[in-house]
Amino acid sequence: SYWEIIRIKLKYSGFVRLFLDALGRIGVRITPYYIFVEGLSDKLDLNFNKDFEEYDLGFLSPDDMKVIAAIPGRHINEKKLIERLDNGKLCFGLKLNGELCAFTWWSLTEFRGIGKNKALAKDEAYLSDAYTFLPFRGRGIAPYIRYELYKEIAKLGKHKLYSYSSAFNAPSLKFKKKLKARIIEKHIYIKIFDKWKSSFLLKKFNRNT
Repeated sequence: SYWEIIRIKLKYSGFVRLFLDALGRIGVRITPYYIFVEGLSDKLDLNFNKDFEEYDLGFLSPDDMKVIAAIPGRHINEKKLIERLDNGKLCFGLKLNGELCAFTWWSLTEFRGIGKNKALAKDEAYLSDAYTFLPFRGRGIAPYIRYELYKEIAKLGKHKLYSYSSAFNAPSLKFKKKLKARIIEKHIYIKIFDKWKSSFLLKKFNRNT
């Protein structure tokens, strides 16, 4: 229900994000966000094998898009999700006894963020839309599936992995911290009634720290 969606957003993201979501409903969108660089490194040594040995991990197909499209509050239909796959984007998912638990999307061709799109170099990839279904939250699934995705992408020779997260998306920031993802830029995106929109760089961070 609508009120259940509000309760979930308050629990995981807080009042500020809920207030900004309300502004978005009337046509004013204000989104501060971070750009991250992620991937395998000498500092990242995680062992999830015992925790997830009963789960099945792999690439999702068009048949799985119906389940993703039915998630409340996400506002993207099955047709659009299948178009993502047709356009070359890939979806990596985790299942338990055939039930989809979590997923994340990635692209080898384009970084497509909030007001910031650019083509990727040969050694780059773009990670996006990491989501864990409510019954499976609190099990450490988000960092696990992302870590396994790093390994898959590394096989393709991609070692610079980019993503972005809203500054108020607490779950996303938490799992990226566990994976030692580094913030390289802070931006704010502003859109007013479909008449004006722009993204502003607020700060750049040292990419080597």
